[in-house]
Amino acid sequence: MLASRGIERISTGPKGNRIRLLMLSHKRFMSDVRILAEHPDFDVVVLHQDWQGRVNQHLAGKGAGSSKDVLIPSDCVLPMTNFVRNFLQRNEIDVVVSACIWYRQDVTFGAPAQQLGIPYVVLHRESLKTRPRHHAWMTDTVRRFGDKNGFLGHTIIFHNQPMCDLMARIGYAGPERTLNGGCLRMDELVHRVHAARKGTLETGKTQRRQQVAMFSFAPGIGLNDLKVQPFPQKWFLGWFRLFERSHAAIAELAREMPDVDFIIKPKWEGYWIEWVKQAILAAGIDPETLPNLTITTKADPHDLVLDSDVICGFASTCLLEAGIAGKPVVVPDFEEAVEPLYRERVQLLDYYHLFDAADSPEAFRQMVKARLADPAIDAETMRQRDAAFDEWVSDIEGNALDKYTQALREAAEWGRLRRAAKHGASNVAGAALTQKT
Repeated sequence: MLASRGIERISTGPKGNRIRLLMLSHKRFMSDVRILAEHPDFDVVVLHQDWQGRVNQHLAGKGAGSSKDVLIPSDCVLPMTNFVRNFLQRNEIDVVVSACIWYRQDVTFGAPAQQLGIPYVVLHRESLKTRPRHHAWMTDTVRRFGDKNGFLGHTIIFHNQPMCDLMARIGYAGPERTLNGGCLRMDELVHRVHAARKGTLETGKTQRRQQVAMFSFAPGIGLNDLKVQPFPQKWFLGWFRLFERSHAAIAELAREMPDVDFIIKPKWEGYWIEWVKQAILAAGIDPETLPNLTITTKADPHDLVLDSDVICGFASTCLLEAGIAGKPVVVPDFEEAVEPLYRERVQLLDYYHLFDAADSPEAFRQMVKARLADPAIDAETMRQRDAAFDEWVSDIEGNALDKYTQALREAAEWGRLRRAAKHGASNVAGAALTQKT
């Protein structure tokens, strides 16, 4: 019955008194949906994205959720607000949840919900913005999704404190409307890391062979302010040479070291894997001929971190994840990465002293081999890695779920009191939705 109205229940068992969360754009949450659905406090339902798109198109005005000028045309505010009211009440929704501030297709649902007394909470996933250029882009982007009072919802939960501080500094959302909650999926990793440090961790690694894991990166990662897509269609702006030569270096190592297993992990199937294969082919190597080289999206990233002897990556939290696990981390730091235009956009550049940064493909290969022979990380570096993880990724104590649970409980209680106080007075004009963006 729920699915027939565009939503699907993820939690199991009776709803009871659990807080019902409606997850918008749910495919963007990764494991967050599962983690919350397994919590006894929450009853999680997801809104099918194709259905959400049709509602936006027909009720919020043609192109709503994608226009650069308005979130909802003024003549569509009332129909959309009425729909949201009826839909959320009929499905007993307590909190509306989005994965990103600037998902326009979610704001068109979330902002009316907030005005109607059903809190709109954003679990903002894109929180690794470590350079001034990233902060400037973030500032310009988020300001388009508010009104004179800033954020149109109840609470934004970021993965780190720097993003909370940025929102307060630019006047978009003050401390009372933001939370440094950390990252839900990191709790398990942190707990496993602490267990490993105590010598009580059981890993899934059964092979005795050494293993090197490279977390693949998109050629357009971190270049939002240059209007570069993750996989640009034209070879103009992007980390193209860095992508090609660093991936080729892994294949060259696999060819040179047949007794070591090498794994390249893209985030998704399809063209990402094809880009990786083409990069290797450009170096004159057929990846299909290397039995010790695996290109896969299936490997669990945290298993990969804990089971590998050396980790390679670029512009990703995986560097800090591997860092707290005590793994040698080798970062490609050549080609576009050293050019002035790109240098100021290299994520985590200020933390490269905690890793092995290679200034050429040759150095990259040599550092991987050296770290396979000597993986030791000194105590002071580990202390600084823990601090960096705590600052940018998640609480080093592994208590993100506790923070999210408390924030969502408080939002639901705010909504209950708000609706009780305004019972029967729900014809909200919704003027904020027509603000220019």
